[in-house]
Amino acid sequence: MVFRPYQEVIMDYLWRTPGHWVSSVVWERANDVLWKTGSSISRASVINFLNRMVDEGVLIYREETGKGGARRLYTPVHSKSEFKKWLANHAMTRLLEEFPAETAAVLIALGHPEHPGK
Repeated sequence: MVFRPYQEVIMDYLWRTPGHWVSSVVWERANDVLWKTGSSISRASVINFLNRMVDEGVLIYREETGKGGARRLYTPVHSKSEFKKWLANHAMTRLLEEFPAETAAVLIALGHPEHPGK
């Protein structure tokens, strides 16, 4: 619902390796999975995705200097379960900010006990 297939592969890998810092080599892991379905993803797309997740507060990074120069290492801020809660809260907050009346109407229609205005 939220991620493209390659993004799911990357995030699942990061969630399965808590406490590990991972570089953009997750691009290789994503392609290992995607090649089985006849598709692939560029390393640049993976790096852009990882950096967007940093901007959203889903991942954090640290920089490391090595043989090939500087690189970023990434790790998730939340477990997969915590991320789902964060995402639901983030989405609901944005909906209430951007479409307060419409969101309230849907919550009322769903019989949500904590809809705005109750």
